[in-house]
Amino acid sequence: MREITFYPGKAKQLPGFLGSMLFTATGIWMVYEHDIFFGHLVYLFGGLTFVGSVIMMLTGASYLKLRDDEFEFGRLFRKHCVK
Repeated sequence: MREITFYPGKAKQLPGFLGSMLFTATGIWMVYEHDIFFGHLVYLFGGLTFVGSVIMMLTGASYLKLRDDEFEFGRLFRKHCVK
């Protein structure tokens, strides 16, 4: 049985990574400028999306395996097989 595995490119995931870093930095700047409540919300959201983007950039976090009679895809370490 032949099997081909595809992984997403790092260059396609880079905008999400950089965007989450920008959100985090903006939230920290907002707290520094005394916009306490919304600043904390923005940097917490940015920090959570940063963690998610780092996990997605790990090898094996998302993939597509094609076999002769089925395919399997995984995202965030959960896999699903379709026959």
